[in-house]
Amino acid sequence: MNISGADGITATGAEAVSRADLAKALTLGARVPQYLPGQPNYRDVKDAVTMIFVESAQASPNGSLFVDATPGGNFRPNDPVSRLTALVGWYAPRAFEQKRKPRPDRLWLSLMP
Repeated sequence: MNISGADGITATGAEAVSRADLAKALTLGARVPQYLPGQPNYRDVKDAVTMIFVESAQASPNGSLFVDATPGGNFRPNDPVSRLTALVGWYAPRAFEQKRKPRPDRLWLSLMP
């Protein structure tokens, strides 16, 4: 299956996405809140734009997207992402968000004497 964009670029779905690109997509898509530390946590993320996305994905309240990247070490922003990591990154924040929302029926029951 090929997907053609308005700009004439065709994607087959088989192309790899980089770790930095996934972090960017999740931040811009409001899947993770933006976060900017005072100092970078990863040695190989130098530019400020990429740092915002990487730090946001790693400092998510739902947990780090890339569990193999430890602060003070390398993030490896250009490494490809597995489909599993991409799916978890895309769907997990929504699942956590649903669990945190108060349910009106439970709130009402808890207010009963």
